[in-house]
Amino acid sequence: MKIQIDHIAKIEGHAGFVGHIVKGKVKKAQVEVEEGARLIESLLVGRSYEDVPVITSRICGICPVIHGITSIKALEQAFDITPTRETVILRELMMAGQIIQSHVLHIFFLSATDYFKNRDGLDIADEKPEFVKKVLRIRDFGNNVIKLIGGRTIHPMTPKVGGWHKIPSKSILSQIEDEGKNVLPYSKLLVDFILSLDIPDFQRKTEYIAHKPKEKDSYSSYYGEMHSSESWIADEKKFRNEIKEQQVNGTVAKLAKRDGHSYATDALARLHINKKNLNPNAKRALKSTGLEFPLYNPFYNTLAQTIEVIHYIEECRKLASELENSNMKNINTTFNVKKGFGSALLEAPRGVLYHSYDINKKGIVTRADVMTPTAQLLVNLNDDLKIYLPRIEKYNKERRELEILKLIHSYDPCISCSTH
Repeated sequence: MKIQIDHIAKIEGHAGFVGHIVKGKVKKAQVEVEEGARLIESLLVGRSYEDVPVITSRICGICPVIHGITSIKALEQAFDITPTRETVILRELMMAGQIIQSHVLHIFFLSATDYFKNRDGLDIADEKPEFVKKVLRIRDFGNNVIKLIGGRTIHPMTPKVGGWHKIPSKSILSQIEDEGKNVLPYSKLLVDFILSLDIPDFQRKTEYIAHKPKEKDSYSSYYGEMHSSESWIADEKKFRNEIKEQQVNGTVAKLAKRDGHSYATDALARLHINKKNLNPNAKRALKSTGLEFPLYNPFYNTLAQTIEVIHYIEECRKLASELENSNMKNINTTFNVKKGFGSALLEAPRGVLYHSYDINKKGIVTRADVMTPTAQLLVNLNDDLKIYLPRIEKYNKERRELEILKLIHSYDPCISCSTH
């Protein structure tokens, strides 16, 4: 049996799926990327370090914030820059806003709609108009946090190496705190909404890898290391040495493995590594689900995202409040451009993001390396599909394809990032 989906809708970018089942055994199950290589890393070579955050943020229109900030963090390491606490908080605020808006987009418009008759958001809007309005207010909040700090929602321009081109006023920080308070009650509705869906009962054990903050009581932070559910810990250097990308026939996306096997890096991975440090409302919401960990059902990544939405709304309020009480006058750090190497690991909405750069003494990029979450999670997704296909082989063509799409959508792949 050959299963072919020429175009996978409701993901960022263009991809299809091909599966072959012979006598009940899966010979192939692969998401096939249908975009050309964008060669961003090569484009950066020969450019000034100042251009790097501007260019890398164009890797993705959904998660431009984290690409820009990760590149800045790597460049600051190359120049031996330690950013001020205020600078770090502002970056964390933008990262939180990005995760909120990205998660709500995926939860409501891309993944959950697979469980409704016409498989689009209009079904839900017709049935639950007030609920939909509240969901959109949550996403608007995430976008507004980015805009208020970054100058605009997509490809923000205020962050720079060493600090900021422009910093927000105390009144803007107060606005973020107030808006967060207003939308926080709505966020629990997303958890209840996902729990009301008929989520497939599917398990496949996998390794989870996520960023663990240095602050022992923090769920997410600018500083930290990568921790694995298999007791593996890695800083930037060890991570890039042990996570190996390879080119696979049939796709221009590089695919990553650790020690020869796939692993998961997403919201569900972050819960496995850091769930004890969720903010209070998020921790209560997770407890109310009754889920037990370890949880190896990838369909629950969407539910994990709802928990993170609650957490990051709370986080935005905490961070804005801290900045309101701080001195914002000396926020930029002076530095000298010099020859160096810098690398950085941070969490994008879809998982671990890595950037590294070699810079010459004039501040020109001589080598760039970017590893995106989707380049990592596609391997794990394909491994899940190989196990899942025999379970749905008996369904008719339409139902079988829908179940495949449910699994693919639960991963929230970003194809443009994978072909950077």
